[in-house]
Amino acid sequence: MLKNESGKAYTVQEAVPIEIGQRVTDANQPRRETSAQGTASAISEKISLNKNKDVDDITSNRLRACAEAKVILARSAGLGMKIEDFDVLRCLQLWGFKKNVNRSNVWPGGIDHVTSDTLGVIQIPCTRETILSPSSSRFPAFTKLIATWFSQHLPAEAR
Repeated sequence: MLKNESGKAYTVQEAVPIEIGQRVTDANQPRRETSAQGTASAISEKISLNKNKDVDDITSNRLRACAEAKVILARSAGLGMKIEDFDVLRCLQLWGFKKNVNRSNVWPGGIDHVTSDTLGVIQIPCTRETILSPSSSRFPAFTKLIATWFSQHLPAEAR
């Protein structure tokens, strides 16, 4: 089970939002559709399945990155060694980044999205409440790996 910012539990499947205008019906209730409605419904179901697959792939990749981060953190603590750049790179390569269509200020021409994620402490704009980002709260070992690496590799003048 996952939890949203307000603490309500939900499953990965429930995390996929319903599109505006998408028709939601009871599976046991008979539906009458025209051919065009049936085609639109089939396309909508296919899109929904692809979104679920994308969410499942992202979650699966994040779980692998988090498991790898736990191994790296344990090794680093056990041997008293710094976390190496290649350790962080390995976890970043495993991590499932989401497509973000809201960052048009950072993508080059001809691209319609970037892949990104937010880790650490964030502020909710409408309430001004400060919380741990959903990615950080769901995958704490990954966030701890990144934060530990940053703190271990700060330049002398930043310590």
